[in-house]
Amino acid sequence: MATVTALFVFDLDGTLLPGSTASLELAGTLGALDDLHELEARFADGALDTRGFAGAVHDLYGRLTAEQVVAAFGASRLLDRVTDVFADIRDRGERSLVITMSPDFYAAQLVGLGADAVQRRGSRRPRTPASCSIPPAS
Repeated sequence: MATVTALFVFDLDGTLLPGSTASLELAGTLGALDDLHELEARFADGALDTRGFAGAVHDLYGRLTAEQVVAAFGASRLLDRVTDVFADIRDRGERSLVITMSPDFYAAQLVGLGADAVQRRGSRRPRTPASCSIPPAS
């Protein structure tokens, strides 16, 4: 087995998605940008705690279909030539990793563009949009 000589680590929001975030792209697909901005403002003002914010965003994205997620990702303006960059890294026997706090079901699409792995950090969300609820705090 060949030894990997380098690992390139990328961030999704603001880096691979210059000037945007997965949340903005997904909310735009739903026509819910105002709803997202209102949630973010309530969170910034302290009117929502992290759990309340996560629950509200989960409810917002729970309306998404798998087709909408694919369409949102496909319409997103990614970093120029990112597919070429992932291919170049892999061709040299090196590996790429994307880290993000964005929803898994959006970020995982990067593997299809050549990223070797996507690791999500932060609040856990379902792997795909779902109608399951977030359990209340105990």
